[in-house]
Amino acid sequence: MGDLYDQIDLKEKFKTFIKNLNPSVFNLEKINTVNLKSITTGHQNVNFILIINNLTNQKYILRFNPRSFDKYENTEAESHKLRELNGFHAPKVIYLGKPDFLDKNVLIMEFVEGTHKEFDKLSSEEIQTLARAV
Repeated sequence: MGDLYDQIDLKEKFKTFIKNLNPSVFNLEKINTVNLKSITTGHQNVNFILIINNLTNQKYILRFNPRSFDKYENTEAESHKLRELNGFHAPKVIYLGKPDFLDKNVLIMEFVEGTHKEFDKLSSEEIQTLARAV
């Protein structure tokens, strides 16, 4: 995941993968264009903002963990927890699966506008609130 060529190649593979998904996953009749924009990697994950058919009012997050530390694949566990919440204080899950070019689960969920907060700058009260929410 380190060099630029690998990242560009990965984005192109994801674009092809998404174009081959059933468009009904995104409540569409057809997938014409796929735009991916890299965003911060998070603590373990690689994240992209996903826009399909240039519909900027319908953004998604595509996420996977290249170094999964859980033998049961923590991306799958995250998907199950998000599905339980069903959009209540959390993004809705759109898709979970393994592309043929990647031996990791890929999670696609709705994009929720906001700003990223660095975890190392959270106060004790914020950590407790987050822990109760999770």
